[in-house]
Amino acid sequence: MSTEPSSESATVTPAPVLDATPADDALAPPRGVLVARGTLYFFLALSAVALAASGLLWQKLSNIQEQLARQSADSGANAIEARTVAKQAQELARETAARQALTETRLGEVALQRTQVEELMQSLSRSRDENLVVDIESSLRLAQQQAQLTGSVEPLLAELRSADKRLDRAAQPRLSRVRAAIARDIDRIRTASVTDVPGLLVKLDELARQVDELPLANAVVPAGAAAAARKAASASVQLPWWGKLFADVREEARGLVRVSRVDQPEAVLLAPEQAFFLRENL
Repeated sequence: MSTEPSSESATVTPAPVLDATPADDALAPPRGVLVARGTLYFFLALSAVALAASGLLWQKLSNIQEQLARQSADSGANAIEARTVAKQAQELARETAARQALTETRLGEVALQRTQVEELMQSLSRSRDENLVVDIESSLRLAQQQAQLTGSVEPLLAELRSADKRLDRAAQPRLSRVRAAIARDIDRIRTASVTDVPGLLVKLDELARQVDELPLANAVVPAGAAAAARKAASASVQLPWWGKLFADVREEARGLVRVSRVDQPEAVLLAPEQAFFLRENL
């Protein structure tokens, strides 16, 4: 801005020329007027420049204000959106905390139920093993009684084998000692010498059955039975009518008198009525 007055003064300063004529000097404006004009032009130019600068500054300021307004509006929208997002985040955080608390509560309940179920399973397993052992024990007692009654070890061996199979299906390590004891008992019973009591009982039953069929030494064949035997023998032989009549008369005559031979005199001492008591005592 300082260069403009200097150039204008330079144009104004050489105005007075030493070689000018007196008429030109009379027509030329005064020197002070020229200086005033130059100053006026200078201030006018300065004012124009200042006005142009002010317009530019005002335009820039308007642009800056518009930009600030847009940024402020954007910032307000962002702030509102941020508050909305923050509120949603808070609600989500509260909901997540509530869900986490509920999940922890349910997890605690599930853990408690799992513990209770495990305890129940253990108790059921123990009770099942105990029931199995009690059942096997009662079955072995019954088999032992049967073995004592029959005199045979087969019922006891069969029950021991069945108990060993049941323990094998159970597959419980706690019952391994029971299986070992059952195996030892099976080996001991197999190697033990046992009298064949059932065979002896069969023989005794057969003898007891034959007691009723054994004849007595003084037994007398009933007359009716002997007559029936003779009639059957005569019927098997073809006789004429008078032969049959004679045979019938002879049989009737024999029934009147009976003669028997006694080789053992002590057999006569037993009356026929006492045969029943003799067989019962035998």
